[in-house]
Amino acid sequence: GEDSGGDAVRFAALNTFVLPGKSVQPNESWTVKYHANEETGFAETEVNFKFIRREKLDGKNVALVEIESKEEGQIPATLTGKMWIDLENSFLMKGEYEFQNAPVGGMAVHGKITLTRTEG
Repeated sequence: GEDSGGDAVRFAALNTFVLPGKSVQPNESWTVKYHANEETGFAETEVNFKFIRREKLDGKNVALVEIESKEEGQIPATLTGKMWIDLENSFLMKGEYEFQNAPVGGMAVHGKITLTRTEG
């Protein structure tokens, strides 16, 4: 769609991991807020993260983090899910997400995504 650039920015804001800025313990949460900006395509968005526990995934030490995102606006997108973050480099190793009204190709899409990092 014509708005696919802004859609990409909005969708990225919904599901991008952001470090907490300090050490956190299991069950601690932190919030990231993006302010609406027509130039960049951001919608007013609040993203809440919760560190659940440390785990092993494919031999790597990872943090299991829950994510819950919500936009404001006429057709606000929401996303909930889990992320497995490599504790050595903060890379996303795996993500499982469910979303409503996600901005994709100029449309509001409902769905699920599972992402698994295979290299790098």
